[in-house]
Amino acid sequence: MSEPVRFDAASRTVAIMRDLSAETMPAQPDPAIPVDGYTFGVASMTENSPHDGEMHPDGDEVLYLI
Repeated sequence: MSEPVRFDAASRTVAIMRDLSAETMPAQPDPAIPVDGYTFGVASMTENSPHDGEMHPDGDEVLYLI
């Protein structure tokens, strides 16, 4: 098993692939980077989202909203 790696969750997103491998990638506003698996990230929001809903054709996501 590999050693844990520290990363800044405010600037990096974790992609968890369907084979359960994981990697970090730069966090960015829409459009999100496609991931064949799951996305885990942290988002700080000061107002409502500008859209009426979301679709995730490439995978699911978990967001921790502050």
